[in-house]
Amino acid sequence: MPAESRFPADELPVSTKEAARYLGLAPKTLAHWRSRGKGPRYLRFGVKSVSYLRADLAEFRNSHMVGSVKSSSRRPSY
Repeated sequence: MPAESRFPADELPVSTKEAARYLGLAPKTLAHWRSRGKGPRYLRFGVKSVSYLRADLAEFRNSHMVGSVKSSSRRPSY
């Protein structure tokens, strides 16, 4: 049975290049963040093999959402 059918799509690992594309960043940015202990969670297998779970990328992206500066519940200041 192929790995894709055993795991939900958000639990399948993606490469740094795919993760960067998903987040709209350069792969080097993710590498830099990893070296500084920042950025989304990632998996490391061995010395050079790094991958990300789609669920972790979505969580990281969503944690950086910024709401509108304007709030419809505020009254205008005249």
